[in-house]
Amino acid sequence: MDRKIEISKQIDLLFDQENYQNARKILLKELKGNPNDHWLLTRISTTFYEEKKYKKNPRLLNGKKM
Repeated sequence: MDRKIEISKQIDLLFDQENYQNARKILLKELKGNPNDHWLLTRISTTFYEEKKYKKNPRLLNGKKM
């Protein structure tokens, strides 16, 4: 199975379970190999939004560690 499809299904499942922390861990790991991937960045942003961690997201955009 294509890696992106596999990751997408895994992330969708975690989002359905409202398991945003584990989803973010997987997304951040994938982001290391694809730092400009729009889908990964968007989904990471969504994990912070769903957890109401509105101030965390700008760190990602500024290139700082989370």
